[in-house]
Amino acid sequence: MRKLAPELDPLRLGTGWTPDELSKPQIIVESTFGDSHPGSGHLDKLVNAACKGAAEAGGHGARYFATDICDGESQGTDGINYSLASREMIANMIEIHANATPLTAASICRAATRVCPQTSWAWPG
Repeated sequence: MRKLAPELDPLRLGTGWTPDELSKPQIIVESTFGDSHPGSGHLDKLVNAACKGAAEAGGHGARYFATDICDGESQGTDGINYSLASREMIANMIEIHANATPLTAASICRAATRVCPQTSWAWPG
């Protein structure tokens, strides 16, 4: 991929990758992390663990996020009308991340059961 898209190297270096990491297998670590509610506020720890595991296995984990909303916080307001739509958007973002980014493998970290099907449907592989 590096020969087909040489612009990837400087872009990744600009986001903190090291020159050594550029030649390693590239693992997308997708998550619904967001610190806006307790259902996903802890997922950054799982994302970091997945990236560490990728590094220990000889790869490099790149973090991607498509956070969810909390039904509990939006109940009783017009915000609840966005709940189902947000799930579709999560699936769309994961699909975009997976297909628009050259990668070797993936890890998906999610918490709330309502986004589990969407994160699975979105994955193209």
